[in-house]
Amino acid sequence: MDTSTLYSLGFPEKHKIEYVDVVGLYHSGKFGELNRVIICKNKDGKVTTTIGQSLWDLRVFIRGNGANKLNFNEWSTSQSLQRELKLIAFGILFNNGPQQRKALKPSTTIAQISKLKIAYRFLAKHQLTSLSTLSKPTTWAKFELYLKHQDYSRHTLELIFTAINSVIKLGGLASTSIRHRSHKH
Repeated sequence: MDTSTLYSLGFPEKHKIEYVDVVGLYHSGKFGELNRVIICKNKDGKVTTTIGQSLWDLRVFIRGNGANKLNFNEWSTSQSLQRELKLIAFGILFNNGPQQRKALKPSTTIAQISKLKIAYRFLAKHQLTSLSTLSKPTTWAKFELYLKHQDYSRHTLELIFTAINSVIKLGGLASTSIRHRSHKH
């Protein structure tokens, strides 16, 4: 788990988060334990965010004036979507995937998750329970139509697909398996 881009110089080592197998907890159905997993602590060691919270305060990791929170309240009526999106956010934030690439900056993670939320809005609207349902051709066609009706710019669409591809690269983080498709816009 690469946290090299998360903490500022001088952040106390003893307060940096430690690796927890969140995927194992998820697949074992240990959701109470999963919800208590610490996302971040401040420099004094006070826990500021856990996976179970609907609003993740990531100010500890953000050194600029940009966005510093991830809000999952929108999916409070669909625990499966909310939990999956949180696991994906955790995986991207902490580079918890098999490819062992350098972790993204937290601000980039927040931007990527904001684009991924567009797909999750579609899933919630259609009462689907996982991003993996986009691998079904009929669901994918509905998703493309949904995006078309939202009238997103080409650039925004590219960012949405990049966010979805980042989930694929995480490799089964939340039992997500979406086949790569070519897109015409």
